[in-house]
Amino acid sequence: MKTSQQIYNQSLTIGIGSIEPAPHIAKAEYGWELIERLQSDILDSPGELFKPTEINMPVQCADGRTLKAIGGSAIGGSFTAVMADCLGDRRFYAPGDSAYEHALKVYDYVVKQDLKIGGHDDDYAVSPNCGCGGEDKLDSLHTDSMSILRFVSEHGVSVKRTLESLLDANTGENLGIKVDSSLHATIVDQARELHSLSGTDKPYVSNGLDLRKAMVEVGGPDSIDHLSGDHKEVMAIIDCRTDNILDRAVLAERYAGLVQAFYINVASIRFASEVLSAGNPQATELNFMAGLYYNIAASAVLAGPSLRLLTLT
Repeated sequence: MKTSQQIYNQSLTIGIGSIEPAPHIAKAEYGWELIERLQSDILDSPGELFKPTEINMPVQCADGRTLKAIGGSAIGGSFTAVMADCLGDRRFYAPGDSAYEHALKVYDYVVKQDLKIGGHDDDYAVSPNCGCGGEDKLDSLHTDSMSILRFVSEHGVSVKRTLESLLDANTGENLGIKVDSSLHATIVDQARELHSLSGTDKPYVSNGLDLRKAMVEVGGPDSIDHLSGDHKEVMAIIDCRTDNILDRAVLAERYAGLVQAFYINVASIRFASEVLSAGNPQATELNFMAGLYYNIAASAVLAGPSLRLLTLT
């Protein structure tokens, strides 16, 4: 088993949310050594904690509470594709569209490609929330509340630096992600434009329930994973591999439900970007970066700075 000195640790230093291990450690619910053991398990026991699968569209949220392992994962599940389009090439977004209307168009196109869509709600969300933070916190009518779109528009440079500084957890080598300055400017400008509509008579974002409704209308009720319980994520696993997914049910059993992990499939976001762009390489790259920005920004809004980042290649 790898020791903590053999693992290249990173943390979500830009995080401003409440999901993180530090408060639990302060209350002596567990110690840092548990997180070190979890990291070692993930790196040393891939055959036990991961299962082989074909990764295409993200059909599960990165949420650590799920006990399913059915395909690619990203923040909001297939909603990452909606955000990749709206912050990216905008093939499906038209000025004046609400996020609900926009999501319907993206999901309809994806399903017509014989691909599945998926996301989640939970058992304690209060209307108008749906229980998925990637949707509920997308934007806010309250200007003093940090939202994902606002985070991208105001802290886009921090998102860019986070992506460009990601290290392979095994080797410590930089992943080599370089965000073109023009792509960065497009993503940030489009986030700022959509956020500026908040509080107007026609905002882009209404609420999480509307976004859940769009997924159900296109994908059916089985497209929604019903989650329960509190968030216990101590890390975000950023998986760049193309043939395995984390089995969060196995992880939950091994750690007796004490800790969880967010899980993001980079290959799944890439696949969604290619589908949306219909093979256009420039549009694919813009959509891919837009999807990554959304996932990192959403993680930062939901989670705190002590959340570990574990990147697998």
